[in-house]
Amino acid sequence: MTLPITVQIYLLAAVVSFAVAGLIHLLVVTLDATRRREVSPPFVAAQPSTARPATPTPAQVAAISAALNEVLGSYRIVRIETAERGHTWVSGARAAQHDSHHLARSPGRSPSQ
Repeated sequence: MTLPITVQIYLLAAVVSFAVAGLIHLLVVTLDATRRREVSPPFVAAQPSTARPATPTPAQVAAISAALNEVLGSYRIVRIETAERGHTWVSGARAAQHDSHHLARSPGRSPSQ
């Protein structure tokens, strides 16, 4: 008894798909293991402290300023501070989007229209 050609094609496609998936999995596992062996930390990180200063120290400001001056050239650094992580721009954009959908009410127009 022979299988119909469509079933044979389906089975062949399934076998090839599983073989390719297995090869991809083997490749990913091998590359991950190789990468883990090759990557070593460039320095020993200090233990993170629980208390962070609210503002940078003068030494940190000097180091950041020197690095920026080296990379960017002579720019005037106005302020160095922690970036705000607020989402005020999201709510502002959302309000602008919603307000843009309201049609202007004309004096002769009823509220139900």
